[in-house]
Amino acid sequence: MKIEDKGRGNRVVGAELVKDSANITVVFEPQAENCRLVFKDDVVSKSLFVRFAGKDQRVKFEGNSRLQGRIGLSGERASVVFRRGARSNGSFFCALKEAGDSIDIGRRCLIASFRARTSDEHKIFDIETGDRINPSGNIKIGDDVWIGEDVLLLKGTDIGNGSIIGARSIVNSACPANSLIVGTPARVVRSGVRWEV
Repeated sequence: MKIEDKGRGNRVVGAELVKDSANITVVFEPQAENCRLVFKDDVVSKSLFVRFAGKDQRVKFEGNSRLQGRIGLSGERASVVFRRGARSNGSFFCALKEAGDSIDIGRRCLIASFRARTSDEHKIFDIETGDRINPSGNIKIGDDVWIGEDVLLLKGTDIGNGSIIGARSIVNSACPANSLIVGTPARVVRSGVRWEV
């Protein structure tokens, strides 16, 4: 595991539990302070890059995972968790730019590939009121969700347990459990489904 720590008070916990840890790069930028990267048992990394660039950020892999992807945290207290058994056969990308943003990936999820963004790249304001019109939002993926190839998950995504997200779908809202969800924007095309490996 390659660790570059330019910040202070940062820690990687459980690195010895990772198989193929040489494929992991962790960067704590100068603004990273009191950040944690936590690995539980039986994590295998094909290729993983994690970048911390704020205070009190957390990334946790609960174990029994196969991982390939990139995670970048900028906002203070931003967090990402991969629950036990979540695995990626393709590559994922998670970007958390604002304070308190979170991405939570449920147990036993199967991921072909996805990009997840909890906020837009730039803030947008109403000219007359000065109010912001595009706040950030968390992303939550339930247990046993299958995510197809090249899926884009945007702020406000909340996918129910057991659902299937079709290839190249764009998701930005709540999706019911045990549903087949496809399209741009994504919509439910069938309910009452389940999938097997």
